[in-house]
Amino acid sequence: MATVSQIRTGLATRLDTISGTHCYSYEPDVPIAPALIVASYSIDYDLVMGAGTTYEFDVLVLLGRQVDRSFQEQIDSYLQPTGATSVKAAVEGDPTLGGVVSYAEVRSVNSSLTSMDFAGVTYAVATVRVEVISQP
Repeated sequence: MATVSQIRTGLATRLDTISGTHCYSYEPDVPIAPALIVASYSIDYDLVMGAGTTYEFDVLVLLGRQVDRSFQEQIDSYLQPTGATSVKAAVEGDPTLGGVVSYAEVRSVNSSLTSMDFAGVTYAVATVRVEVISQP
């Protein structure tokens, strides 16, 4: 069964296929925007036919804090279901995350931008929820 660290690495590897972004498997001290960060997660044990584990990871889509139309269009490009900058397409391009898990898929997005500070710098953040199933 995969460890959380292996899943984080697998997700970051898939996200790194999106050109022009900086991908992090853990929250960095000072991210370089645009960034995709594998952040918090929740776990449900023994839900998959009495064995295995279901994880829900939040992937943060992080951009500089200038809010205008082009900024919103850039966020939208990461949240769309298809395309070269789509987080969903990147993750689901290899739903086993390099053979580490049984299945991974993007379940939802939250385009409601929030502010997040890293080392005194404020960024705008949207959230993508990824479900990961790991069976023994």
